[in-house]
Amino acid sequence: MGSRGIGHGGACAEHDAPPVALTQGPLHAGAVAAHPESGFCAMARSAPPLRAAFLSITNAAAIAEAYGAVAASSLSAQLLHGVREWLGHPLRAERVADDCLVLWVDGDATALERVLARAGRESFPVDGQACLPALHADWLDIEGDQARMLTPEESAYAHFVATPSPSAAGGWQAAADRFRADMSAASELAGALGASRVALDWQEVANAQSPGDSLCLRGTPCLVPMAEGMQALSSDIFVPALERLNLTRHLDRTMVLRTLARLDRMTRLHLSCRISPLSALDDAYWTSVFDALAQRPAMARRFTLEIGGRAALPALESTRAFCQKLRERGVRIAVSRFGSGSDSIGLEGLQACRPDMLVLDELCILRARHSEAGRQELRDMVRTCGALVPHTVVAGVDGEQDLAHARAAGAQWVCGRGVPRSPVRREAVALGRPTARRVAPLAVAAAAPEVARPHIDFWH
Repeated sequence: MGSRGIGHGGACAEHDAPPVALTQGPLHAGAVAAHPESGFCAMARSAPPLRAAFLSITNAAAIAEAYGAVAASSLSAQLLHGVREWLGHPLRAERVADDCLVLWVDGDATALERVLARAGRESFPVDGQACLPALHADWLDIEGDQARMLTPEESAYAHFVATPSPSAAGGWQAAADRFRADMSAASELAGALGASRVALDWQEVANAQSPGDSLCLRGTPCLVPMAEGMQALSSDIFVPALERLNLTRHLDRTMVLRTLARLDRMTRLHLSCRISPLSALDDAYWTSVFDALAQRPAMARRFTLEIGGRAALPALESTRAFCQKLRERGVRIAVSRFGSGSDSIGLEGLQACRPDMLVLDELCILRARHSEAGRQELRDMVRTCGALVPHTVVAGVDGEQDLAHARAAGAQWVCGRGVPRSPVRREAVALGRPTARRVAPLAVAAAAPEVARPHIDFWH
């Protein structure tokens, strides 16, 4: 991660930072994950031996650059206090550096996911502003019957293993003021997510030649308006800030689990959910998702995971393993924003994802709307995609003219506001469009109170 302002934990301010206020008890062995979407998490298991794992703060260097080394140290100290309370014992977490904690957790498959899900939605006050840590966790080759302090050699090993590559850390290249502005937006979004003000907006993927034939409903996150008559805020507005900060994981996991909950309840629907390329990694964040899909094969076959955004795939081999696990469970893979010219996925990324569906960037239909050259480009793109994948979707269809251009280009599937509703879309009105909710404005510095959510059906 580099050493710009990031020091080791022996002389840090961890004892001076106040403990994080918590509203739930410790994460006990075998417990279902604490996150509200976790109705799909594995049920209780017998308690295995304790295993050591690292919890890396991958944006610690960027936080130190934007707020100073003392602020980065304060954040990791607050996170340490919180993790110790969540795990129920002070010896079950220690700080080996400002960017790395070591945890002693139960060695079952969901233990790290429970920690990541809990810590990933917490914001911490840093230099007068709420700040979110970007987290990554994995196991260390250290086990024991009880928690203990690591030896100096073990601490050095843990920090070495936990140090991310520059691509995984999402190396920040812009000015510190832009980082602070993005972090302010990310903190506001985290508060909105906790207050149920982030919903999925659904568009039908319909047959271009026969609009009554539907492939699936395509879900993208949006921020619910706070007043009647206001538009829902598209993910195209707030997700780029999350991608610049490498903070997409919590939002994407939440939206996928909500989509699976809908599929579980509405057995005639086929649904798609979009995640950022930064989240398409084979790691502990997705344990409950993989378990749910394996346990419900009929549901998995009705689910399409869409990978799309402005960021590049951070680790192709991890993405390859992630997509392979999804395919093994019957899930279809889609890649969106194809043809945008940004090369966020690229040819190597397509080979790693091996998608079943390509969704053309909305710029393709926009250019076709205004020139013959654009219409020829659309035909070429549709033909190219047809040679690569079974399903090609022309996105951004806003009216009859756009639909005519898509048909003339030979498109099989279209989506957008101008696509006529089919019977499946009318059947799915229970999904609803985002509507205004009368909630108080969010305060960035104050964490939203957590309430007991006994089952995934809470999210609607």
